[in-house]
Amino acid sequence: MSVPSALIGPLLAFVLLDGFLQGSVVSLLPVIRDALHIGTGQAMWITAAQFLSAAVCVPAFGRLGDLHGHRRILRIALGTVTVGSLLCALAPTLEVFLAGRVLLGPLSSLLPLSVGLVRDRLDTAGSRRAISLLAAALILGATAGTATAGPLASVA
Repeated sequence: MSVPSALIGPLLAFVLLDGFLQGSVVSLLPVIRDALHIGTGQAMWITAAQFLSAAVCVPAFGRLGDLHGHRRILRIALGTVTVGSLLCALAPTLEVFLAGRVLLGPLSSLLPLSVGLVRDRLDTAGSRRAISLLAAALILGATAGTATAGPLASVA
């Protein structure tokens, strides 16, 4: 396995999952609303909490990546996203679910951190190709999440 594929493969998986998770939320809002026994107005906080968290996390994590290394901050972001996902999956109340959604804010910083890591490690031509693949993976993941989350939720 060459260095570029060893670097790009996991990053593509992370960004694809990032797009899938972000794209699936809107389709799953009715299911989440019913599971938490909340109204539609309260369910809107589910998306708002992550958007507000992402608005803070993207520039903060990007700057931290520039200062302390994109790889290290990418690991921290992935750890935070994992904890947030587990919290959302096990949330008995809206408040706990919203806390999990706030911890999912760094999800939006995965693409910028991945781009920074690629630009640090690859030459210009290789980084351009890798960044194109990362952007395509994000769009593919978001499209797949939006298209499949509703039908999968109705089956499950």
